[in-house]
Amino acid sequence: MAAIETERNRRAAKIGIAQERYAGWLDVRRTIVGAFDSYRTECLVDFNGGWAELRRFAWSAPIESIWHTGERCYFLSLSLDGAPETNRSNVELALAMPDGGRRVLLVPPEQTISSICRTGGQRRSLRCLIDADFVESICSFKPTREERAQIGAADFSGGTIEWLLLRMYREICHAEVGMKIAVESIAREIAVEIARAVERRRSNTRRRMGGLPSWRMRLILDRIHAEGPLPRVSDLAILSGMTVRHLGRAFQTEMGKTLGKFIAAAMVERASRMLEAGMPVGAVAATLGYASSSSFAHAFHRETGILPSSVRDGERHRGAPGTGAASALRQ
Repeated sequence: MAAIETERNRRAAKIGIAQERYAGWLDVRRTIVGAFDSYRTECLVDFNGGWAELRRFAWSAPIESIWHTGERCYFLSLSLDGAPETNRSNVELALAMPDGGRRVLLVPPEQTISSICRTGGQRRSLRCLIDADFVESICSFKPTREERAQIGAADFSGGTIEWLLLRMYREICHAEVGMKIAVESIAREIAVEIARAVERRRSNTRRRMGGLPSWRMRLILDRIHAEGPLPRVSDLAILSGMTVRHLGRAFQTEMGKTLGKFIAAAMVERASRMLEAGMPVGAVAATLGYASSSSFAHAFHRETGILPSSVRDGERHRGAPGTGAASALRQ
């Protein structure tokens, strides 16, 4: 009995340390810390204007918590174990936020959230907290409280923000040179996407110009980032049940870049990882579905300005700043 109590105290102390870090960002007003069977921060990355945390925890009894985002905080969470079975609501605005298949949670500043996990389970998630001043400085003017709440109620699963959070997760897991810089860069891209979401709602751009529903965008992104040969635009049009022209227009409205450029960026990212791991250029070309090594090399050079053999031999790290996968993905 004493051992169980000691373990609970140890877990509560860990959570207390985490809550101290959240000061000014998140205010956890009520939670049942003793219900956690385990709680572990796997990695924590500070960057200018925020921080990211990869964490894992498990519980065997229902957990109810109430927490409030501070004035300075845009809070994002990506569930890495599929959609969580959690019911959430905005307490102050009586706004329901059921997850219902949602993997991405975005909570704007000054929102009070009630979260209930009715059954036991375990969770691995990526949390990212971004300074609100930076996010809202990108907007044409500061969002109202109602506009913030509307953004928080939106489902960002399957879109650009989820893709960026997955990129951040991969950066943290690989922990390569420049990881902190890369994580900060991705966080800034997320801030831009949040600001754009605010502006789209203001101008009703999505309805006027047309975009892609989150379920359809999820299909497309999952196919682009799946293992095996890269898809053609026509393949994605068939998958999404749209014409090539309609898909191209809708995708560019949603993502701010053409579908072809997005596929090329995914190619660079996947190819770079394989090349840096020592895989032969021919094998990389075959894996990605290119007919020959030369056609792959031409496509890679067109996007990055360097040859894939240079990446495999390590020359990319001695080249000019801004070359390689990270640069291509930002274009």
